[in-house]
Parts: sequence; structure tokens; C-alpha cells
Amino acid sequence: FDGTEEDVRRAWLTMTFPGQELSALLAEIPPGFDGATASHHGEEIAFVLEGTVICTIDGAALHLGVADSVHLRSAVRHSWSNPADKPARILWVGTDQVFAPMHEARPAADRPGSGRGQPADDPLPDDSPTAAAAVRYSSASAT
Repeated sequence: FDGTEEDVRRAWLTMTFPGQELSALLAEIPPGFDGATASHHGEEIAFVLEGTVICTIDGAALHLGVADSVHLRSAVRHSWSNPADKPARILWVGTDQVFAPMHEARPAADRPGSGRGQPADDPLPDDSPTAAAAVRYSSASAT
């Protein structure tokens, strides 16, 4: 792990280069963590490697365990929490540079997004599915 933001430890799995579209990181979310609601450009996928987390998307709470994943359009308001007493580890991949060090490494003019916690300039179009339908969720334990 090479850094921490909002008590979430992270390890970068990607590099920064001109034209970069994707970023990936391994995030360790501490017990009791309750993150701020965010809305930003792009889309993101999270895959739970260890522990449990709750991803709240447009007010709907998704309880995720090991081998569960979620894919969402980042313009939909979302947040993360870890209600458990053990850390959770998530593989996170997204098209927006969400965390500060990546924002600093990439010139603002080259960034497609406005950053974590900022209102998005790419709201869901009028003819798009509802925010809930913009989410893909899989559960290894679902029957």
C-alpha cells in the first residue's frame, strides 16, 4: 500500500500516461468506515476480494461480500461503507481519476472528470434507464 485517503489504504495497479482512460487500485477499507457521497464523470467497477462493504447508489444500499461486484455510472450519487469489524479489500477500476494523487499526476486539462465529491457534468440522459438500472450487481452467493 502506498497511501491513504479518508482512512482508506490504497495500492495503485496502473500507471499515468498521456491518453490514459482507466485507473485501477487495490483499496483496503477499514472497519466502521462511512465514506462521503460522491458524483463524478465516468464509470467504475468494484470487486470485493475480502470482507464486506455496503455500496449505496442513489439511496439504495447494496451489501457486497467476497466475490461480489458492482458496476455503476459514476454520475449517479454513490458512497461506500464497511459496517464490519474487519477491513475489506476491493479491486477498483474506473474511467475517472478519483483519488487525489492521480489528479495531481495528470494535468487538469487532460482529466475527463471533475473529481471525487464534485457534481458531475454528465447526468443521466432523459431517455436513459433510471439510476437503479444504471447499476450492474452480481453476487456469488445469490441463488
